[in-house]
Amino acid sequence: MRRPAGLTWWAASLALVAGFAVLILAAPGTARAQAAAGGAKPSAAAAAAEESEEVTVTGTRIGRDNLEEYAPIAVVNSSQIEASGVQSVHELLTQLPSVTLQGISRNDNNGGQGLAFVDLRNLGVDRALVLVNGKRFVTSNSDVSEAVDLNNIPVAMIDRIEVSLDSGSAVYGSDAVAGVINIILKDNFDGFQFDAMGGATDKGDGETIQLSGLWGANNDRGNITIMTAWVQSGEVEQKDRNWSKFPVVGSFYNEDGTISKIYGSGFRPEGTILDTGVYFRPDPATGASFQPAGTLEVTEQGGDRYNYGDDQWLTGQQNRYSIGGVGHLDLNDHVTAYMDGLFTYRQSAQRLAPEPIGGGTNAHPNGWIIPLSNPLLPQDVKDAILAELGPEVDSVSLSKRMSDYGQRTYRNDSDTFRIVTGLKGDLVEGWGYDSFLNYGRNTHTQRSENLTNLTRLLEQSDPELCAANANKGCVLGDFFGLQQMTPEQIAYSRYTGVQTKQHEQFNLGASVTGPVVKLPAGDWEVAIGGEWRDEEGFNQPDPVQILGDSANDAQQPTRGGYTLGEVYAETSVPVLKDQGLKDLTFDLAGRYTSYDTFGDEFVYRGGLSLPRRPPTSGCAVSTARRSARRASTTCTAARSGRSTPRKTPATTGTPTRTSTRWCVRTARRPGSRRATASSRWATTRSRPTSAATRTSTPRPRTPGASVP
Repeated sequence: MRRPAGLTWWAASLALVAGFAVLILAAPGTARAQAAAGGAKPSAAAAAAEESEEVTVTGTRIGRDNLEEYAPIAVVNSSQIEASGVQSVHELLTQLPSVTLQGISRNDNNGGQGLAFVDLRNLGVDRALVLVNGKRFVTSNSDVSEAVDLNNIPVAMIDRIEVSLDSGSAVYGSDAVAGVINIILKDNFDGFQFDAMGGATDKGDGETIQLSGLWGANNDRGNITIMTAWVQSGEVEQKDRNWSKFPVVGSFYNEDGTISKIYGSGFRPEGTILDTGVYFRPDPATGASFQPAGTLEVTEQGGDRYNYGDDQWLTGQQNRYSIGGVGHLDLNDHVTAYMDGLFTYRQSAQRLAPEPIGGGTNAHPNGWIIPLSNPLLPQDVKDAILAELGPEVDSVSLSKRMSDYGQRTYRNDSDTFRIVTGLKGDLVEGWGYDSFLNYGRNTHTQRSENLTNLTRLLEQSDPELCAANANKGCVLGDFFGLQQMTPEQIAYSRYTGVQTKQHEQFNLGASVTGPVVKLPAGDWEVAIGGEWRDEEGFNQPDPVQILGDSANDAQQPTRGGYTLGEVYAETSVPVLKDQGLKDLTFDLAGRYTSYDTFGDEFVYRGGLSLPRRPPTSGCAVSTARRSARRASTTCTAARSGRSTPRKTPATTGTPTRTSTRWCVRTARRPGSRRATASSRWATTRSRPTSAATRTSTPRPRTPGASVP
C-alpha cells in the first residue's frame, strides 16, 4: 500500500519520542529515584491523603467521596480488557447493553471504510462524545457520519474505560447528547511489558494477531510511559457462513398464508431489459438468446437472482500501527506539566460484489439507455422488444451487474495524530486548576477499484456517440450476456477512484475547582472554566465523481469548519448529611456557547440525589432536569460555510500499587479456535497523589455495570 498522506509513520514517531524525551531529560536521576522509591514506605500524611482522596469521573468535574448515584456510569478496567482478548475498543464496548453499532464499523463491510464508530442508546454515532484522558479526540469522517474512529486508540495503552449514559451537554458540550465515553490511558507505569495475542474464528478464517510493548519509568518528580502496538486482522468471506451465504432481501405472504423469502439481487451479471423484463440468459428450450419476464425463480436459495454473497466479505482486512505515550513532571509543589500523544496509521480493505448499474444519478437521471440501433444487441431481443412495446420504440433501459469489471475493492489509508499538553496543580488551599492545549488531525484516503464511468458506458452503448469519441478510445460494448466484454471495452469505462478526507481540531481550555464555603453538610464545591475550539474538515472526491461521470451521484469538493467559545460552571451543594433522609445533594451545571456559525446557546442540568448509606446497600433516588441541543458538524459546515461544537472532560491517570509479576497468559476471543501465549514482565510502583488533585480509580457505579 502507498505511504500515508501528511504525517509519515517515522516522522510522527520521532516527534512523539522527542516530546517525551524532554520530560525524561528534565528529571535527571531517574534510576536512582526509582530505587529509592521502591523501598520507601508512604508517609502517614500521604496515606491519609490517599484515604481521603476524592474521585472525579466522567460526567462531572467536581471531586467527591461518593459518586455511586451521580450518574449511570459503567466502568471497564484493564483486567477486564485483558481477559476479553479484544483487539479494538469498539469490540469491547459493544458488549455493553447501552452500546450499539449503527452500520459503520469493522463489522459492516459495505461502506465501513475500515472505521469503528460506536453508538450510545441508538441516538447516532455523532451524538456520543469520546474523550481520551478527559480531553476530546479528533474525529474521522465517513461518507455518512462524523465521529471518533475507535481503531485509533490501542487497547494495550488503556487503563480503563468509563461510559456515562447521562446527557453530558451541560458539562462537556452539545455533542454529548447521548452520553460520554472516556478512555483513560495507563499512567505511572514503571517497568517493561510485552504482550502477544492471536486467534481465529472457529472456521479458521479472520486470523488476528496483536503485538504490543509498554515501557515506563518513575522518579520522585514524575513519570513517562511509552507504548507501541501492531494489530493485523484478516477477512471473513460472506459465503463461508451458512446464515449469510444466501442473503435474504425481502419476503411476502402467499395466498395459502405461507411466507416466501426473496434472495439475492435483481441486478444480474447477464443483464436485464427493464422495460420488458427480458433477461440475457440463453433459453435451451427455444434456442432464444434470452428468457422472457416471469420465467425466473426469485425465492429459492441458489435461484436465478444474483447471489452477491459469493463475491464479498463480511469483515475486511486491517493493519494498524500505533505509538504513543503519557507523561507528567512536577515543576514545583504547585505546578505539574503533563503531556499525552498518539499516532496511529491504519491500512484496511473491504470487498464488495461487482457494481450494479441501472438506476439514474443526478448527472444521468435516465439511467443506462441502450439504443436499438446497437448492432451487438441480439436481433431476437430487438424483435421481442418491438413486439411488446411497439414499433415506435427506439431505445430501452438496461440493468446489469458489472461482473466483467471484477469485484469492487476499497483500500483505505488513514493516519491520526493527537497531542495534548498542559499545566495543572494547586492555587490555594483546596483549589486546583487545569489548563491545556489539544491538537489532533485525521487524514483518510480511500482507493476504490473496479468502478464504472457511466458517461463512457453510455458512449459505448450508442454507436453514434462511440464513433464520435473514437479518438478517446471508445469501443462499442457488448453488455448482453455473461462475460461478453473484451479487455478493450472494459478498459474504456472501468476506473479506479481516489477520495481524500481530513479533519483537524485545535482546542484550548482552562478550569478551576474548589470549595466556596463549608456548610453543615459539607463543602459547597464549584468548577468554573472555559474553552476555545476550532475544527476544520474537507472532502475531496475523485475527479470522475466531481464531473458527474460516475455511476454514483456527483459530488463536489467540500470544505467547512467552525469556531466556538464556551464558558461553563458546575456546582454541588450538600443539603443534608447523615439525617433522617440520609444524604441529600443538589447539583447544577450550565454551559454557554457562542458559535461563529449560528449564534449562541445555553444548556443546563439540575438534579437532586439521595444516595445509599452505606454505598453498597439500600436503595438510591436521583432526579434531574436538563436541556441539550445538538450542534452541526463540519459535514454540515461544508454546506453552510462553517459550523459545530464538542466537549471537555475530567478524569486523569491514577497511581498504581506496587507489583512485580511474570506470567504466561493465553487469550481466546469469542468464537476463536486457537490462541497464542502471551508473556509479560512488569513492575509498577505507586506514586502518592494529593487530595487536591482529585483523581482516583473509580469503582463500578452499580452491581453488574462492568463488562466481564
